[in-house]
Amino acid sequence: MVRGVSFRVPDEVGSLLYDAVQMINFNKYFWRVDSEEVYTENQQGIAVPLFNNRVYNGIEFVRKIKLNKYYAMFAEIKAFPQGSRIVEIANFDEFINSDCDLVLLVSAGTFFEVYCKDDILSKMIFKNAAEHKFSEISYIDEYGYKKVSI
Repeated sequence: MVRGVSFRVPDEVGSLLYDAVQMINFNKYFWRVDSEEVYTENQQGIAVPLFNNRVYNGIEFVRKIKLNKYYAMFAEIKAFPQGSRIVEIANFDEFINSDCDLVLLVSAGTFFEVYCKDDILSKMIFKNAAEHKFSEISYIDEYGYKKVSI
């Protein structure tokens, strides 16, 4: 069973959160942003947080991650279907037992892990990462081990 996909992105300012999961229908979800250090520049060139709310609807979220240029140091972003209960998730078991469909984790600015309950979506994310020429692309299996495919 595939639990998700991991990969590395370039260490640069851009729209990499969007690039990583652009195939998702963002409007189906409410997006909860936790533990984030994602910065964009204001008009004076000063770094400011990209996210100033904790929960966004799909339109607001995709607008933030697609139309802005930013640097994502750390992020924990979860997608909850509209109408579902948005809850705190601390581990994989809580993820599996929640309504949350997807968790996007960013660490050290370049390491991305995307956990999702849909194997087809995992394959789409893997293919998308390859098309964007991200590196170290791997599936994460049910044992937590990464099966390197690229």
